[in-house]
Amino acid sequence: MKTITEHFVTSIKWNTLEACLYQAIFWGYHITLFSTFDRAFYGTVGILFSLLYIGVTLFTLGLDSALSPFIRQFTESKASFRNLLGQQCTLNIITYCGLALLGGFYDINIFFKHFGIPLLDHSTIMILIFLLIIESAKKTIKTFLGLLFYNQKLATLEIAYITLYVFTVATLYHAKIPMTLSVIFLPMLIYSTVMLILLIALLYHPYHQLPDIPYQHKPDLSKRIFYSRIFGYINQLGHLIFSGNILVVFFAAQQGISYAALAKIISTTMQSISTITQKIIGQTSEAALAHAHAYATDEKKSLFSLANNYAQAVILCLFTFLCIINYQTIATHAINGTIQTNAMLLTFSILLLVEPFFLTYEKRYLIEEKGRYLSYYHLTMIGLFAFWIYCDCVYPLLFLLCLTAVRIAWYSVLGMIQLLNINSSSL
Repeated sequence: MKTITEHFVTSIKWNTLEACLYQAIFWGYHITLFSTFDRAFYGTVGILFSLLYIGVTLFTLGLDSALSPFIRQFTESKASFRNLLGQQCTLNIITYCGLALLGGFYDINIFFKHFGIPLLDHSTIMILIFLLIIESAKKTIKTFLGLLFYNQKLATLEIAYITLYVFTVATLYHAKIPMTLSVIFLPMLIYSTVMLILLIALLYHPYHQLPDIPYQHKPDLSKRIFYSRIFGYINQLGHLIFSGNILVVFFAAQQGISYAALAKIISTTMQSISTITQKIIGQTSEAALAHAHAYATDEKKSLFSLANNYAQAVILCLFTFLCIINYQTIATHAINGTIQTNAMLLTFSILLLVEPFFLTYEKRYLIEEKGRYLSYYHLTMIGLFAFWIYCDCVYPLLFLLCLTAVRIAWYSVLGMIQLLNINSSSL
């Protein structure tokens, strides 16, 4: 039987394969769309994809973040699996039903208008809503399977999914079928639904192996899971608000389109580092540390150190590779830009790059039910961001420097606390 460390190393290999192939195919798909269609159509597609993935984070309601601290309780028996997962999914199901009813009975084009999206027909809106629901459910099940080290099967399904989707859209285009939003998103909905069914079937396998014993209710367990969801959700919202896409929009208003274009390149580079690091290291370290916390506390120190080493190596390799790709564009802007815009660009890069270095620390705080410390940090950052907007986004360089200083200070303190308690079973 494999040790937790062996599971961790194997998971990294499969997640690396999935992340690299998936991101490469999806990136190539968007480059092709950008090169083939007019800017208005691609802009609409791009905004809808962004809104879709923002919605997935919002409407999962932090459920995926509350699974890892309680993996032992979820997998004690078939009855505990059904009871605990059923309780936690109830709020999500109610939310999904409300979302479907909202799209079915009300015209929500008024929402899309805020993003410059032209009038959408009702069928396209319903496709997007059901896609959002399916993707949210997929995210939860994939997180659960990842915690059980089903990375090889997940990687195979994800690569097959993105390959089939891109191939289908390309085939429809070459068959001279007019490219509409429905043609872009309907195949995605179909394949996502098929994948959700396969993931549920895959989840049944570990469920079937659980012992068939009565569920023993623990009075404080539901409260602990609830608080973990709340703190995990705040953590996700904090990451969402300070994603490169959100910040680029505000800086475009301050510095103009040319600066926004370069900021977009930089943010895409940094977000790619964060996304791939999350996929390769974040998910695997979350699973390994969750099992170490639940079953093998003696392995926590070595696992935490190993995860940090892998994370730093991945970040540095990705940063070097992506900077080489974007070097000419960045260098040209540095020559033509002012001292202020170059300073903003540098500070903006540091702000986005700090986060992935502390990914494993975040995972450990959440697993050990100490997510409130992370929520203090994210609420501070969200408060600063709201205050800047209230002040009409004045002094953007000063604002960036302030955010960067706060981010580095908070993460350094959180990291020091973890290191001081690394030998204990809990914080």
